Amino acid sequence: MPVTQTPKYNKWSQQTLDFIQKHRQAIKEVANSGAIGGISAAALAGAMAKECNTVLAKLPQETIKDVYAMINLSFDGVASLDFSLAQKFGLIDRASVYYKPFLATLMDMGPFNTQGATALRALEKYTRDHPFDDPLDLKEKYSGKPSDFIGALTGLSVSEEESVRVAAAVWGLRMAEAKEWFESKFFVSDIPDLNFIQYWNGLTQEKKDALYAEWVISGPVQMEKNYEKNVAKNGHYEPTPSEGGPGGWDVQWNSAAIAIAMDISYYGLDPDLFNVDPNDIDVPLDEDEGWLIDIFEGELWNPVPYDILMPFGNLGAVDLDEAESRLAASKLSVPKLASLALRLPRLRDWLDPESEGQEEWVSSRIDDALKSFLDAQENSAPPARRDPLIVDLNGDGIKTTTVGTGTYFDHDADAFAERTA
Repeated sequence: MPVTQTPKYNKWSQQTLDFIQKHRQAIKEVANSGAIGGISAAALAGAMAKECNTVLAKLPQETIKDVYAMINLSFDGVASLDFSLAQKFGLIDRASVYYKPFLATLMDMGPFNTQGATALRALEKYTRDHPFDDPLDLKEKYSGKPSDFIGALTGLSVSEEESVRVAAAVWGLRMAEAKEWFESKFFVSDIPDLNFIQYWNGLTQEKKDALYAEWVISGPVQMEKNYEKNVAKNGHYEPTPSEGGPGGWDVQWNSAAIAIAMDISYYGLDPDLFNVDPNDIDVPLDEDEGWLIDIFEGELWNPVPYDILMPFGNLGAVDLDEAESRLAASKLSVPKLASLALRLPRLRDWLDPESEGQEEWVSSRIDDALKSFLDAQENSAPPARRDPLIVDLNGDGIKTTTVGTGTYFDHDADAFAERTA
């Protein structure tokens, strides 16, 4: 019998989702500031929710930790020295629990477990990058005032709203760094890594956002180690949100719940919505299916680095008739169709909102295109049934595999190959 596996992940508690919903406006304002490299509000909220879920589950202990940090870092001179020592000894990105009692800036603080030293470093970089402006409203309040900044992170010296805003700014700056890091992997010794570029372009935005979150949670040092292991295994980089730990995996599969909490449409992967192996929903598109990315991701697909990609600027660049004909003629598998169904609505997000009626018209056309494809699939004649043939090529007996290490076979002749032992 075919087996469909459902991923095991930690669902965010309702308390976590309610907290995110309560402060979604502050998170959206940070995302819309233009200072965090295009990281979306949904991506930012998803990453923050991961740590918030941990904090709220053991709030008394977390509060004691925040009080300890505030007591030890209550003066700017002490906080600056603590931070300088953490930098000098290279402990910020590899902070051990053994160092944290002695260097309090290494502690995770506040409702989103934001490490003090990491936040101070992000603030320094932000101040350098914005010498003449302050889109996140951080410089005047906190630049050169590490004790006040720590107090804002813990939430013990400012309002809850201000604490969330400051934490969101830090998380946003860190996720922007993560995005830059992944895009830097488009090159290996100044040579484009075409395999990784194609792989990356085929990922859904939810998976990319989960990878950004994983980078922030694990830290750049650990992510470099993961990168080296991944390349050694695959021959090129094929990152997955689960390889660094459960953080990114949880972010990915809670993305639908986050979209609801943030009141954001057309976002989120929810394994309960698909009767397919969730591991296959994000299967990268094949090279000859690059046109799907052209049309539904809003980028001209090409195996070249991200900064050379040519984003479509307006509706005129999209040939919807060609989209419909290609969609109807394609032979996409169910996992890819599920992924495509999530991509389709994104066309609406980058249309010019000032063109009246345009979004509604395009929305109708792409919905009709998907409906036509589904109808064609449903009404097409089922393929002839074929039994699998097993041949013992080397004469040493037939060996079976587990579901996790097996292959895929279309048991039901429904044009979908199930994971099979």
